[in-house]
Amino acid sequence: MGAIAAISGTTTQGQTLAAGAITDADGTTGGSSVAATYQWTVSDTENGTYTAISGAIASTFTLTQAEVDKFIKVVASYTDAQVQ
Repeated sequence: MGAIAAISGTTTQGQTLAAGAITDADGTTGGSSVAATYQWTVSDTENGTYTAISGAIASTFTLTQAEVDKFIKVVASYTDAQVQ
């Protein structure tokens, strides 16, 4: 199981957020050894239900007015050379 280090960017309309590097227990860190898929999600509250943002499937996401003042997460899925 891996994790994304952080999301970077400014949370204002028109600004681009970027998923940080992926790291996992066997030491794999982003790059060519990890082909990840992404899904950006949004919620009205931090611990609420997060809903997939349609079409937001890249490592970056440009905020629209609909996401301003909301909570944003990105989910990354991958299989590395260790099949983990």
